[in-house]
Amino acid sequence: MDHLHVNDVSLVGRITAEPLCKPLPSGAELVQWRMFVKRPPEKWHGLTTGDSVPCISFDPTFHELVAGWRRGDLVEVRGALRRRVWRTPEGAMASRYDVEVSDVGLMVPRAAPERTSASPGRP
Repeated sequence: MDHLHVNDVSLVGRITAEPLCKPLPSGAELVQWRMFVKRPPEKWHGLTTGDSVPCISFDPTFHELVAGWRRGDLVEVRGALRRRVWRTPEGAMASRYDVEVSDVGLMVPRAAPERTSASPGRP
């Protein structure tokens, strides 16, 4: 029997770690960021109200697309769950899961902080 396999991730959440470009030993360049996604209230476990999700892309066009994102921006990402495996400098194997992003969008930039007047007597 043939089974359908689907690895399709769609998230909307707030940026918690701004995008960072990182060169890899292979010569490829990775852009990575982290976002917080709320869980529905019925899925909360104790005080855990959401999840911190690491996102990555190896596509150089994403470097420019996400370069202006800041903590607190509301963004949408689409992609697939990937497990990356590498050797640490000590030679041990390490791995982690990320969302490898294929499409992104800035939905709502973080609100700029309100300015207050520093001069006495000015409203």
